[in-house]
Amino acid sequence: WQKSERGLIKSAPKAPANPASLGILSLGVFASDTSVYNTMPNGSRRMGGTMLGLDLKAEGWLTKNYFLIFEMAQSRGTLRRVSGTSNDHQVSAVNSVFKFLGGYKYFPIGFSYGPQLNLFGGYVSYASQLDYSRPDGFSKSSIADFLIGTSLQFPLNQKFSVFSEAEFIPQSGLLNTGSRSSSLKSVSATELELGMRYQLNPRTTADFSLELNSRKAKFNSLYSQLSYQENRLKVGASYSF
Repeated sequence: WQKSERGLIKSAPKAPANPASLGILSLGVFASDTSVYNTMPNGSRRMGGTMLGLDLKAEGWLTKNYFLIFEMAQSRGTLRRVSGTSNDHQVSAVNSVFKFLGGYKYFPIGFSYGPQLNLFGGYVSYASQLDYSRPDGFSKSSIADFLIGTSLQFPLNQKFSVFSEAEFIPQSGLLNTGSRSSSLKSVSATELELGMRYQLNPRTTADFSLELNSRKAKFNSLYSQLSYQENRLKVGASYSF
Protein backbone atom coordinates (compact mmCIF):
# COMPACT_ATOMS: atom_id res chain seq x y z
CA TRP A 1 0.00 0.00 0.00
CA GLN A 2 1.14 3.58 -0.68
CA LYS A 3 0.17 6.83 1.01
CA SER A 4 -1.30 9.67 -1.02
CA GLU A 5 -3.18 12.91 -0.38
CA ARG A 6 -6.41 10.89 -0.57
CA GLY A 7 -5.22 8.32 1.94
CA LEU A 8 -3.98 4.77 1.39
CA ILE A 9 -4.16 3.33 -2.11
CA LYS A 10 -3.07 -0.08 -3.33
CA SER A 11 0.29 -0.01 -5.12
CA ALA A 12 0.93 -1.52 -8.55
CA PRO A 13 2.47 -5.01 -8.61
CA LYS A 14 6.25 -5.02 -8.18
CA ALA A 15 8.15 -6.10 -11.29
CA PRO A 16 10.71 -8.92 -11.00
CA ALA A 17 14.36 -7.81 -10.89
CA ASN A 18 15.25 -9.89 -14.00
CA PRO A 19 11.99 -10.69 -15.83
CA ALA A 20 11.86 -13.69 -18.14
CA SER A 21 11.60 -12.95 -21.85
CA LEU A 22 11.27 -16.30 -23.69
CA GLY A 23 8.67 -18.43 -21.90
CA ILE A 24 7.89 -20.94 -19.15
CA LEU A 25 8.78 -24.62 -18.75
CA SER A 26 6.60 -26.66 -16.35
CA LEU A 27 6.90 -30.23 -15.09
CA GLY A 28 4.32 -31.91 -12.86
CA VAL A 29 3.55 -35.30 -11.35
CA PHE A 30 -0.02 -36.34 -10.62
CA ALA A 31 -2.24 -39.02 -9.20
CA SER A 32 -5.63 -39.46 -10.83
CA ASP A 33 -8.82 -41.16 -9.72
CA THR A 34 -9.80 -42.68 -13.07
CA SER A 35 -12.94 -44.47 -14.21
CA VAL A 36 -14.06 -45.96 -17.53
CA TYR A 37 -17.75 -46.53 -18.19
CA ASN A 38 -19.04 -48.64 -21.08
CA THR A 39 -22.64 -49.34 -22.14
CA MET A 40 -23.46 -52.43 -24.24
CA PRO A 41 -26.58 -54.53 -25.04
CA ASN A 42 -25.66 -57.04 -22.31
CA GLY A 43 -25.39 -54.30 -19.68
CA SER A 44 -23.06 -51.59 -18.49
CA ARG A 45 -19.76 -51.91 -16.67
CA ARG A 46 -17.45 -49.53 -14.88
CA MET A 47 -13.74 -49.96 -14.19
CA GLY A 48 -11.91 -47.64 -11.79
CA GLY A 49 -8.66 -47.09 -9.95
CA THR A 50 -5.69 -44.80 -9.32
CA MET A 51 -3.22 -43.90 -12.06
CA LEU A 52 0.11 -42.07 -11.78
CA GLY A 53 1.53 -39.79 -14.43
CA LEU A 54 3.80 -36.99 -15.66
CA ASP A 55 2.86 -33.70 -17.33
CA LEU A 56 5.34 -31.60 -19.36
CA LYS A 57 4.35 -28.15 -20.64
CA ALA A 58 6.37 -25.54 -22.56
CA GLU A 59 5.06 -22.04 -23.23
CA GLY A 60 6.89 -19.76 -25.66
CA TRP A 61 6.24 -16.03 -25.91
CA LEU A 62 6.16 -14.66 -29.45
CA THR A 63 5.41 -11.14 -28.17
CA LYS A 64 4.12 -9.70 -24.91
CA ASN A 65 0.58 -10.75 -25.90
CA TYR A 66 0.92 -13.77 -28.20
CA PHE A 67 2.15 -17.23 -27.20
CA LEU A 68 2.46 -20.89 -28.20
CA ILE A 69 2.01 -23.94 -25.93
CA PHE A 70 3.26 -27.49 -26.32
CA GLU A 71 2.04 -30.00 -23.72
CA MET A 72 2.15 -33.75 -23.32
CA ALA A 73 1.10 -35.99 -20.44
CA GLN A 74 0.87 -39.70 -19.78
CA SER A 75 -0.50 -41.79 -16.92
CA ARG A 76 -0.42 -45.52 -16.21
CA GLY A 77 -2.19 -47.79 -13.77
CA THR A 78 -4.52 -50.71 -13.16
CA LEU A 79 -8.30 -50.33 -13.25
CA ARG A 80 -10.51 -52.80 -11.38
CA ARG A 81 -14.15 -53.70 -11.85
CA VAL A 82 -16.42 -51.34 -9.89
CA SER A 83 -19.84 -52.33 -11.20
CA GLY A 84 -21.45 -54.57 -13.83
CA THR A 85 -20.22 -57.88 -15.16
CA SER A 86 -17.01 -58.28 -17.16
CA ASN A 87 -14.68 -61.06 -18.25
CA ASP A 88 -11.73 -59.39 -16.54
CA HIS A 89 -11.68 -58.23 -12.93
CA GLN A 90 -8.92 -55.75 -13.77
CA VAL A 91 -7.27 -54.19 -16.82
CA SER A 92 -4.04 -52.27 -17.42
CA ALA A 93 -4.56 -48.73 -18.68
CA VAL A 94 -2.43 -46.02 -20.33
CA ASN A 95 -3.81 -42.52 -21.01
CA SER A 96 -1.93 -39.95 -23.12
CA VAL A 97 -2.57 -36.32 -24.05
CA PHE A 98 -0.83 -34.13 -26.63
CA LYS A 99 -1.58 -30.44 -27.24
CA PHE A 100 -0.22 -27.77 -29.57
CA LEU A 101 -1.92 -24.43 -28.93
CA GLY A 102 -1.65 -20.75 -29.70
CA GLY A 103 -3.26 -17.84 -27.90
CA TYR A 104 -3.52 -14.24 -26.76
CA LYS A 105 -2.79 -12.72 -23.33
CA TYR A 106 -4.82 -9.82 -21.97
CA PHE A 107 -3.50 -7.76 -19.05
CA PRO A 108 -6.38 -5.86 -17.36
CA ILE A 109 -4.11 -3.35 -15.59
CA GLY A 110 -1.37 -3.28 -18.22
CA PHE A 111 1.30 -5.10 -16.22
CA SER A 112 2.53 -8.50 -17.47
CA TYR A 113 3.23 -9.48 -13.84
CA GLY A 114 -0.30 -8.61 -12.68
CA PRO A 115 -3.68 -10.28 -13.39
CA GLN A 116 -3.77 -12.09 -16.73
CA LEU A 117 -6.51 -13.52 -18.95
CA ASN A 118 -5.56 -15.98 -21.72
CA LEU A 119 -7.61 -17.09 -24.72
CA PHE A 120 -6.25 -19.99 -26.77
CA GLY A 121 -7.02 -22.75 -29.25
CA GLY A 122 -5.30 -25.46 -31.27
CA TYR A 123 -4.79 -29.17 -31.80
CA VAL A 124 -5.39 -31.79 -29.10
CA SER A 125 -5.12 -35.57 -29.11
CA TYR A 126 -6.40 -37.88 -26.36
CA ALA A 127 -5.42 -41.56 -26.47
CA SER A 128 -6.50 -44.37 -24.13
CA GLN A 129 -5.17 -47.92 -24.19
CA LEU A 130 -6.90 -50.65 -22.16
CA ASP A 131 -6.30 -54.39 -22.28
CA TYR A 132 -8.31 -55.58 -25.27
CA SER A 133 -11.55 -57.37 -24.41
CA ARG A 134 -14.16 -57.56 -27.18
CA PRO A 135 -16.97 -58.92 -24.95
CA ASP A 136 -16.43 -56.04 -22.50
CA GLY A 137 -16.00 -53.39 -25.18
CA PHE A 138 -12.55 -52.27 -24.02
CA SER A 139 -9.78 -51.53 -26.52
CA LYS A 140 -7.57 -48.72 -27.85
CA SER A 141 -9.27 -45.41 -28.69
CA SER A 142 -8.19 -41.89 -29.57
CA ILE A 143 -9.69 -38.49 -30.27
CA ALA A 144 -8.01 -35.69 -32.24
CA ASP A 145 -9.72 -32.36 -32.71
CA PHE A 146 -9.65 -28.59 -32.38
CA LEU A 147 -9.66 -27.38 -28.77
CA ILE A 148 -10.53 -23.94 -27.40
CA GLY A 149 -10.04 -22.65 -23.87
CA THR A 150 -9.41 -19.81 -21.47
CA SER A 151 -7.33 -19.35 -18.33
CA LEU A 152 -7.04 -16.71 -15.61
CA GLN A 153 -4.08 -15.92 -13.34
CA PHE A 154 -4.39 -13.59 -10.36
CA PRO A 155 -1.55 -12.66 -7.95
CA LEU A 156 -2.60 -12.49 -4.30
CA ASN A 157 0.68 -11.00 -3.09
CA GLN A 158 4.41 -11.21 -3.88
CA LYS A 159 4.51 -14.95 -3.05
CA PHE A 160 1.14 -16.50 -3.86
CA SER A 161 -1.07 -16.48 -6.96
CA VAL A 162 -4.14 -18.47 -7.99
CA PHE A 163 -5.12 -19.69 -11.45
CA SER A 164 -7.98 -21.44 -13.24
CA GLU A 165 -8.35 -22.98 -16.70
CA ALA A 166 -11.18 -24.39 -18.81
CA GLU A 167 -10.84 -26.28 -22.11
CA PHE A 168 -13.30 -28.10 -24.33
CA ILE A 169 -13.83 -29.57 -27.79
CA PRO A 170 -16.59 -27.57 -29.52
CA GLN A 171 -17.64 -30.33 -31.97
CA SER A 172 -17.38 -34.04 -32.67
CA GLY A 173 -13.88 -35.46 -33.07
CA LEU A 174 -12.35 -35.03 -36.51
CA LEU A 175 -10.11 -38.07 -36.20
CA ASN A 176 -11.03 -41.11 -34.15
CA THR A 177 -9.44 -44.53 -34.27
CA GLY A 178 -10.22 -47.88 -32.72
CA SER A 179 -12.47 -50.84 -33.39
CA ARG A 180 -15.62 -48.68 -33.25
CA SER A 181 -14.53 -45.52 -35.08
CA SER A 182 -16.73 -46.21 -38.13
CA SER A 183 -19.92 -46.12 -36.01
CA LEU A 184 -19.00 -43.00 -34.05
CA LYS A 185 -21.92 -40.60 -33.50
CA SER A 186 -20.51 -37.82 -31.32
CA VAL A 187 -17.58 -36.93 -29.07
CA SER A 188 -17.21 -34.48 -26.21
CA ALA A 189 -14.26 -33.58 -23.97
CA THR A 190 -13.82 -31.01 -21.20
CA GLU A 191 -11.00 -30.12 -18.81
CA LEU A 192 -11.25 -27.86 -15.75
CA GLU A 193 -8.30 -26.90 -13.53
CA LEU A 194 -7.99 -24.81 -10.36
CA GLY A 195 -4.69 -24.23 -8.61
CA MET A 196 -2.19 -22.10 -6.70
CA ARG A 197 1.45 -21.11 -7.24
CA TYR A 198 4.11 -20.21 -4.70
CA GLN A 199 7.06 -18.05 -5.77
CA LEU A 200 10.24 -19.89 -4.74
CA ASN A 201 12.53 -17.31 -6.38
CA PRO A 202 12.17 -14.69 -9.16
CA ARG A 203 12.21 -17.39 -11.87
CA THR A 204 10.71 -20.50 -10.21
CA THR A 205 7.30 -21.39 -8.75
CA ALA A 206 5.92 -24.44 -6.97
CA ASP A 207 2.56 -25.40 -8.51
CA PHE A 208 -0.42 -27.19 -6.96
CA SER A 209 -3.69 -27.93 -8.79
CA LEU A 210 -6.82 -30.04 -9.11
CA GLU A 211 -7.93 -31.12 -12.60
CA LEU A 212 -11.28 -32.56 -13.64
CA ASN A 213 -11.16 -34.26 -17.05
CA SER A 214 -14.07 -35.87 -18.88
CA ARG A 215 -14.31 -37.52 -22.31
CA LYS A 216 -17.35 -39.23 -23.82
CA ALA A 217 -18.06 -40.98 -27.13
CA LYS A 218 -21.45 -42.13 -28.41
CA PHE A 219 -21.92 -44.71 -31.18
CA ASN A 220 -24.52 -45.76 -33.75
CA SER A 221 -23.97 -49.41 -32.94
CA LEU A 222 -24.43 -52.04 -30.24
CA TYR A 223 -21.74 -50.26 -28.23
CA SER A 224 -23.78 -47.20 -27.34
CA GLN A 225 -21.45 -45.20 -25.10
CA LEU A 226 -17.89 -45.09 -23.76
CA SER A 227 -16.78 -42.47 -21.23
CA TYR A 228 -13.60 -41.62 -19.29
CA GLN A 229 -13.41 -39.56 -16.11
CA GLU A 230 -10.18 -38.41 -14.45
CA ASN A 231 -9.80 -36.34 -11.26
CA ARG A 232 -6.14 -35.35 -10.89
CA LEU A 233 -4.13 -33.95 -8.00
CA LYS A 234 -0.96 -32.44 -9.48
CA VAL A 235 2.22 -31.08 -7.90
CA GLY A 236 5.03 -29.55 -9.92
CA ALA A 237 7.29 -26.61 -10.64
CA SER A 238 7.61 -23.95 -13.34
CA TYR A 239 10.72 -22.13 -14.52
CA SER A 240 10.61 -18.84 -16.44
CA PHE A 241 13.44 -18.21 -18.88
